[in-house]
Amino acid sequence: MTQELARDQAPLPGEEAPDGAPPASRWVSVPKALARFLPHSWNELLTIAIAVISLVISLNTSQKQAARDQRQQLTDTLDRYLQIQAQQIDIFQQIQSNPNNLQMREFSRQAYNTFDLQNTALLAQAADLAREIPDEVGWADYATMAAGFASTGDLATAERYYRLAIDSAAGASDYATGRARNMYAAFLFTQPSRVEDGRREYEAIQQLVEQMAVDEELKRYYGVNQYLFWARSEANIGNLNEADAVLKDACEVAKSATLSLGRANLIASVNETWLLIHQYPIPTTGPAAAALLCQ
Repeated sequence: MTQELARDQAPLPGEEAPDGAPPASRWVSVPKALARFLPHSWNELLTIAIAVISLVISLNTSQKQAARDQRQQLTDTLDRYLQIQAQQIDIFQQIQSNPNNLQMREFSRQAYNTFDLQNTALLAQAADLAREIPDEVGWADYATMAAGFASTGDLATAERYYRLAIDSAAGASDYATGRARNMYAAFLFTQPSRVEDGRREYEAIQQLVEQMAVDEELKRYYGVNQYLFWARSEANIGNLNEADAVLKDACEVAKSATLSLGRANLIASVNETWLLIHQYPIPTTGPAAAALLCQ
């Protein structure tokens, strides 16, 4: 009796199911519904294509503009940081010229504390921006941030940014690579346990200079200046004998210059660095002038 009743309630072919839709036609209607959203002519297809392309271009333009804005923010942030560095140098020079002025020394201490807080905040902001737009950051940006973190005592972060600067410079030029590695070598000399690493870095930079595809006179100029940076790093930690040895190498390169004016300028640079390192007065004539390191 129950089976007969169920057969009586089942819909016959062509009749509607209890929910009001024929079971077979329910799936047939889906493609028809989707078809209403598809273009029905070439004009409609062209209109849709133009709309999609316009949307893609608009999104791409917005992203590029956002990157440009962040790049400008990074530039402004680092500019502000460098301005503070210049202010700190001015204060230091004022102290040097007035060593007995205790009030000025106290003022400088307070000013330096304030500047250090500003530097920390600016470096953190610059690092955040750099992470947002890595393709827009140059080696000089990374090197500036590295030097900043080193000055605040954050050596681990400074190391990471020096590495980023070197990697970024490698895609620019040999000259940029030399500059970035030069700053890194000087950074290594600030850590007593890594002085030998710093010397190896300076030696590697000299090899890089020798391989540069530039005029020989320009190559000599780069080489001499590289030696002068190295000598200063040695002198900064009291290694005057090592500094003199490096300057003697610089002198040999300077004297090999073929252009008389260029040779004179390079020799003068070597002697000026030697006088500065030993804190000698600058001689002009007489026996003192004849006793200069590089003749």
